[in-house]
Amino acid sequence: MSADAYIPQSVLMDAQPASASGDWTDDTVLLVLTWKQMEGYIPNVLRNLDLFWPGRPRTIVVTDGDWDDSEVIRRPGLSFVELLEAAVAEVRHRVPSARHVFLMLEDLCPLAPVDEVVVAQAQDLLRSHDKKFMAMIWPCPKGGPLRYGEWEENGVLKEGPVRLVKFPQHCEFKNSLVSATWEIQHLEDVIADKRAKGISNPWEFETPAEGDDEDHYMFEGIWPTWKDGFSARGKINGRLVTRQHLPNSPLLSQLRRQYCGFDSYIAAGAKYTGQRLGRSLAKRFKSRPGVTPGTQATSTEVSE
Repeated sequence: MSADAYIPQSVLMDAQPASASGDWTDDTVLLVLTWKQMEGYIPNVLRNLDLFWPGRPRTIVVTDGDWDDSEVIRRPGLSFVELLEAAVAEVRHRVPSARHVFLMLEDLCPLAPVDEVVVAQAQDLLRSHDKKFMAMIWPCPKGGPLRYGEWEENGVLKEGPVRLVKFPQHCEFKNSLVSATWEIQHLEDVIADKRAKGISNPWEFETPAEGDDEDHYMFEGIWPTWKDGFSARGKINGRLVTRQHLPNSPLLSQLRRQYCGFDSYIAAGAKYTGQRLGRSLAKRFKSRPGVTPGTQATSTEVSE
């Protein structure tokens, strides 16, 4: 497996998601956050959830666009923080029994089976210690768990193989928008603080609130998605669609077709390699005085 294969082969080869009793899902709502320009992916995001996470909590899509359905919260024209505030209020109204929300940006949806047993153990551990936030981070570049060993001095919750590592209090992304479980009241408090400060965008939302000493934790395991999501700066992540090891899924097929016109990692790889080569050559020509794209280079220049 290559170093940039972000999901371990052992996870990907499991044809069926490991199931769990799902008790933690009874008080939790999964909110899939999207926006108008990304709504075209929602049908296949939901199909991927059905395929890879069948035991998930009740799922509601949140958007500022036109997507509409019985399980959608639609609030056109709102900023990110305003939209999140409206979504949480609507969850309170629709699901009075909800005590937690699992926030997931649409481009961080599962691309491989979710280990529901391990996720349930992590959720139970969070609740047993009465903690209010747990981030589910993507795998590290070498395919294993993403570890922050230097954080261990801040505190670790552990039960069997499951570990939750505490964020430093002043971590710049303490309110991380990777897939995460929030206790609803705590999320409402963070939103209120951001609104009072005039913060409306997702990047500043992630920074810790002044005086907030609530413990936030990171699940030291694997959420089966792709580093930074399938959309990179508004474009499909080329490294993702070229990966041979990813299992077939409705969303991956859509991404590959949009990227290169074919549902083929080989075709996607050819385009991705060509684009990288083109950028590399352009950079090389630019760095050499007197050699510009379109002019004839010497054999030495070509072979370097």
